[in-house]
Amino acid sequence: MSFSNNALPLNQVRLSSAEPFRLPWLLRYLGPTKLTAFAIQLEDNRDFPKAKIGGWRINIAPSKYTEFGFTRVFQFGGRGRGTLKPWQFLQLFVDQGSDTGGPTQVNNLMSLDATVRWPDARRYIYIARDLSLYGELGWDDTLDPGFRFLFFPTGAIIPHKPGGIVGILLAGVLGDPKLDLRFEYAKTRWMSPDLLLGFQAGKSHIGATPASLQTTPLSDQLSVGFDVSYRILPTSSLFFGYDFTRARTENRNNAADKGPAKINHLLRFEYTRSFDR
Repeated sequence: MSFSNNALPLNQVRLSSAEPFRLPWLLRYLGPTKLTAFAIQLEDNRDFPKAKIGGWRINIAPSKYTEFGFTRVFQFGGRGRGTLKPWQFLQLFVDQGSDTGGPTQVNNLMSLDATVRWPDARRYIYIARDLSLYGELGWDDTLDPGFRFLFFPTGAIIPHKPGGIVGILLAGVLGDPKLDLRFEYAKTRWMSPDLLLGFQAGKSHIGATPASLQTTPLSDQLSVGFDVSYRILPTSSLFFGYDFTRARTENRNNAADKGPAKINHLLRFEYTRSFDR
């Protein structure tokens, strides 16, 4: 929900806990926790060239059946917006920034996600060993001055017309521990101990939601893709993926006025090497 399922490779610095850990005192009841923070440099071809993105994510697992996550991403800076001081950049990780222009003005994106796992579900649904239900709710920033507390002295950011996704994952389908079935227009299967094939398809209707932006064009987007992973050595693997996207823009003022379709092709190639401790 924060970066879409077709984001370009991004130049970034990322810090993350290597393994889940437990927080001290009463917070330990939140269960195993994982933290991630990142800073990203965007490209030139934007309203504000060379804009930047910062963000963080937290995952908690209060029980073996549930996992929850929260992600906050904020876009800031860029040519013509001024330069943040180091302490201002760190401050943006814990407050919502300003809406008065300048280097501390940010565009916030947030999302909440949850996963409920049902291990050994085959006793009831027969066709699969385990079942997971998951969902994510994401929203753009909407500042409400009526909610002021702690790190939000000018008002808290609350959901406004959020978007979301839901899905069902069946693991161990038909008694095969290497076969998964996902109801989100995607299915993944290990064809052999070393070969993994994947396929995805999606259709989206994209456009601005605030009433003040009703003249903004809409866009219909259709995407399909596949990927292949192959383990060439016990510690090395190769990945190749291809995604095709077709988007067509529609003018809100004239429903019959549709621009030409734009076709995008994305090729991905990765080499992964694992090091034993």
